[in-house]
Amino acid sequence: MSSSTEDSEYEPSLRSLNTSDNSASSSDNDYFSTSEEEEEEGEGRAWRSLELSEERMNTPPPRFPFTGNPGIKIDENPAELSPFEFFSLFIDKRIIDSVLVETNRFAEQTGQDDSLWRPVTEAELFVFFAMKMLGGIVKMPEEEMNWSHDELLERPIFRQLMTMKRYSKIKQYLHFVDNETHDAQTHPNPKLYKIYDVFMTLCENFGKCYTPRQDVCIDESLMLFKGRLGWVQYIPLKRRRFGVKYFMLCESKTGYVYKMTIYVGKGTQFDPEYDAYP
Repeated sequence: MSSSTEDSEYEPSLRSLNTSDNSASSSDNDYFSTSEEEEEEGEGRAWRSLELSEERMNTPPPRFPFTGNPGIKIDENPAELSPFEFFSLFIDKRIIDSVLVETNRFAEQTGQDDSLWRPVTEAELFVFFAMKMLGGIVKMPEEEMNWSHDELLERPIFRQLMTMKRYSKIKQYLHFVDNETHDAQTHPNPKLYKIYDVFMTLCENFGKCYTPRQDVCIDESLMLFKGRLGWVQYIPLKRRRFGVKYFMLCESKTGYVYKMTIYVGKGTQFDPEYDAYP
């Protein structure tokens, strides 16, 4: 078949396509309006304006009276506190002392033949936590790259604070609980016993340092984790998809986390006061 014949066959259909604005507006009007015949036959849908009166509108939920006194609840003047002092409000001496004792204890229990280990000090522990937070701000593909001498990758602050070997040793023996005294039968939350004491102290400090405003919300957060853990969640709609899920009570305006609960599946522990609720 020749090209002229093909063109002639498709020419009527091409001519029938009208892409002008007049055609579009006409078709839109035909779509959103119905003729009298269609209305009579019941085949079309009649579009009518809906007028809502105040009587027909649903009443808004009641605004309960708020008697709290929101804001920062500390003895010192917040404007005079340094970043380290703010950090110490949440990671207080109780947490530092607990981690210090348990880390050294765990190193003695498992690393007796480790000649590179020496007991960690409180100052080193603070520096270690600071380096962990700094590494989360500017992430490297591999943690060892933070100590690189390559001029394109180097971060001199890491080498100034602590050597990579010392950092790795503290990370290797970092511990929050005494494994030898753990009893799954009597522990209030057996699945989280590795971090339970530190986590509960941290949650207590969140609630003690700040009182939220009236508007709060319950939100969920997924912390990226792909290790071996029985309650790792897979949520395909999330950006990270795999991780540990938290339920958080946050202030709506600032996003401040007032309380939080780690979701561990069926054995998730909540406040005993509300055990009767589903």
